[in-house]
Parts: sequence; C-alpha cells; structure tokens
Amino acid sequence: MPQKIVTTSIDIKNQPSQKVIEALKQRFESLDIFDASFTIENKQLLVTSSQGDLTIDQYNGIFQNHTIEFWHTGFFEASELSEIKDLKKTFRSFTPNIYTTNSNNPSHGLKAVLGYCTNIDSIDYVQNQLSATLDSGNEMQLFRSKNTIFTSKEVHQIFVIDTDKQKKAPINNTHIQAAEARVNDMHGDIQLFITFTSDGAKRFENMTKRAFQNYNAPIAILINNEVASAPSVQGVIAGGKCQISGFQSLAEAEQIATSLSLGNLDYELRILNQEIN
Repeated sequence: MPQKIVTTSIDIKNQPSQKVIEALKQRFESLDIFDASFTIENKQLLVTSSQGDLTIDQYNGIFQNHTIEFWHTGFFEASELSEIKDLKKTFRSFTPNIYTTNSNNPSHGLKAVLGYCTNIDSIDYVQNQLSATLDSGNEMQLFRSKNTIFTSKEVHQIFVIDTDKQKKAPINNTHIQAAEARVNDMHGDIQLFITFTSDGAKRFENMTKRAFQNYNAPIAILINNEVASAPSVQGVIAGGKCQISGFQSLAEAEQIATSLSLGNLDYELRILNQEIN
C-alpha cells in the first residue's frame, strides 16, 4: 500500500525560516522520514512528506514543543490531608485517593496519586485549590495526568511531585537519546523502551536507587507539565536503558515515545492547513 502524503502549511512570519527548516528536518529524520521537502511562500512554510508509520497525531508532534521532565513522586502524610476530605463536598468532581488518607499503608506508589477529577473543565481550578490548601513551601507540587484512566468514569489523576525545592528536573530532554514503543511478541503487553545519554544514564540510575529504596516509589515522566507515565521502580536500573509497561493502548505508548524522541523545539509553530492524500 502506498504511503500517504501529508502537506502542511505553517505560519513562520515571526520565526527564522532556515533555522526552523533545519530543526524540522532533524525531527523528520529522527522518526525515519527522509523525504520531507520545504517551500517558503508568503511567510508560510509548506512542508510535504510521507506520513511513514506515524498516526496523524504523532506526525503533527513534529511541529510541536515537547518539554520532558523526570521527577520523583512524593506524598502527604495522612495528618496533612484532613482538609482535603472536605474538598469533596466543595468540588463534586474531585475524589480523594483513599490510600493517601490511610496512615497504616506505607506504599509510596499508592499515595503518589492525591486524587481523581472527573471534570476536565474544572481540573485546573481544583488543582490550584488543592495546591493552596496543601501548601508545602514549593517542595511538593501537584500535576495532572496527561491521559485519562477508565474506572466507572473517565478521570484524570492528580499526582504529587517531590521537587526537593529544585527548579530543574533531574532528567530532561537533553538526557534522552531514543525512545520506542513496541508490543511484546511473547506476552502481548505494550512496552516503552528508553535509551539515555551517558549523563542521563547516571542520573536515571541515581533516581531509581532512591525510588527503589523508598517503597518502590514511582518516577513521574512529565510532558509539557502533565504526567504521561508514572511507573513504579522495581530495582536500581543501570546501563542507560529501561523499559516501561502498563499502558492502556499502543497509541498511548507511541505518543509518549514520539514526544521523548523529539523533545524541545525552540520555535512556536502554528499549523494553518493540512491535506492528506
């Protein structure tokens, strides 16, 4: 079957066109698309290429910024959470995680999710109110999940991130070398494989050592300030490679892999029009 050809018109009137083209060319090649052509007309950049094996959402990720951060997760002690029980009455769309208020359960992984929000339109307000209620001096911060999970309703999780009062994440875009999503042929489960740079490998080993010693705590992978994945750490991981499972679909894992592979784009690009043939 012939590959689909995608023609995308991008507004570049406030951007350095040649630098944008070079950055996009590198991104296309990193996703094994080598036939991209670029034409500048009337302050618009016309990009034509095959779609490859990418979904259209993955393809359009080429033109987007992907800020990647790996953070330790944290949790609040049960004694600190008495006030959020009352927030359930105020915000009907918010449900506290029962494990966060159970002082007898030591599992860090269960406590890293503060609660759940069933209304995407109110999640920003709920998150801000929770942050104000649980003021921890900027050490513990709250971030929503990028994707919903399926219970009796579609809900977003609200995660607790332990920043150690640091402004920069221990691992960011510059520490990722490659990422790929695959289906395990033997078991059929979906896995995300990440390869780190030499510096990233050392940082990831240190992160997993701390997480493993802390009741197998999850490490949160944030993409554009949303938690895309928060896998529990089952041991210290050395060598610069890791694999993550537990995804709801291959598309979800592929989207994360694409974002990790592409990383930051120094330019704000706006798609004006797109045709697929």
